[in-house]
Amino acid sequence: MAEKKSSFSLGKKLNLSHAQQILLLAVLASSVVLGISISISLNFLNKISFNVAVIMEKDQAIEAYSSALSKIGVCKKPKDGTYSESELKNCNPSTIDINSIPGTLRHNIVNGLAVNSSLNSVPKDTVDSRCVDGETGKNYSIKQLNDMYVNAETIEDREAATGLLKVCSALRVIPDALPSFNNMEAMLSSLNKIFILSGWQPDGLAPVQDTNTSESEGINGYGVMISVEASPRMVQEVVLNTERSIRDIEVVNAAISYGSEESIKVDLTGAAFYVDKTILSEQTKTIDPKATKGKKK
Repeated sequence: MAEKKSSFSLGKKLNLSHAQQILLLAVLASSVVLGISISISLNFLNKISFNVAVIMEKDQAIEAYSSALSKIGVCKKPKDGTYSESELKNCNPSTIDINSIPGTLRHNIVNGLAVNSSLNSVPKDTVDSRCVDGETGKNYSIKQLNDMYVNAETIEDREAATGLLKVCSALRVIPDALPSFNNMEAMLSSLNKIFILSGWQPDGLAPVQDTNTSESEGINGYGVMISVEASPRMVQEVVLNTERSIRDIEVVNAAISYGSEESIKVDLTGAAFYVDKTILSEQTKTIDPKATKGKKK
């Protein structure tokens, strides 16, 4: 009897131990599955957070790009504020009617600056025969150039008119008048041309170092010293021709005295200007996946 009880107790203990093992394995398996599920979920959430960050940055870039194109007037304004891929593919600046993009930089330049009487009063060289009207022998006026553009019947004609506007319009003098670097050689060349037109030869002509008379941010000055002795009429002719120059030449200092008989001596320091160069380039922004972890979107 005692042996049967002992055998029964041993069998019960073995059954309980086996059940505990199964329960332990089940708990362990559940823990592994739970751990894997949590790891997969966290990885999935991190990927979602990273993708959301990328999409937000891409949307901001598209919005900024669309805003720049709209303000410049390269393409027609988009319907919903941003350009679609098809709108960008069909964007051709040469086929756009300027009057259809009012308020843009391009519209304001063509219909504002380009017809400015002061700009168009600047004498233009007739070296490029494309800018000369065959009937009158004179340079095309801005009205004639605009009429060519507006009345163009084909894309080729409009592109040709656009080319003439770029080459023959008075707008082309702006980069020469206010360049983006210290082009002392160009300034001396301009002065030399003025002297030749005036029939005047200076006694001395030299660049001046560190001359900056501009108080405007981003605009720098560079100067030149001129010394000459000539008749009053000749001096007046040189001054008038200098004023007609496309370059904004400012007289910083001037000393006038009597020279020999019927002549005056002039010593002056003049300054021209240039703007700081601005370089536009594409930017690349890198998003670190680690930086997006734990962020709620």
